[in-house]
Amino acid sequence: MTFPETRTNRWHKWLPGIIISLAVIIALAFVVDWGQFWVSFRQVRFTTVASLALLSFFSLVFRSLAWRSLLENKLSVVDAFLCENIGYLLNNLLPFRLGELARAVVGAE
Repeated sequence: MTFPETRTNRWHKWLPGIIISLAVIIALAFVVDWGQFWVSFRQVRFTTVASLALLSFFSLVFRSLAWRSLLENKLSVVDAFLCENIGYLLNNLLPFRLGELARAVVGAE
């Protein structure tokens, strides 16, 4: 028997990501040479960055739709999108493409 998702259940899903993100931001704040950062930041073309971010987003959306279709619409579009992102994140952090395994585990829940 499955229980409906409550606000606390949803919060527990987001908490590890929030904690990891805050820890990385705090660690980077002490490591970054802020003078060099601002020199480099002024040279960025934001139209290029925005275009590439939009392209990446739509790429993930279309891949999520493809996985959803392969799974015979058993996942919502949002869940497929989140599974896709979790898989890519873990592929970047873990060896042996373990993000693929994590994507399957998260998608099965």
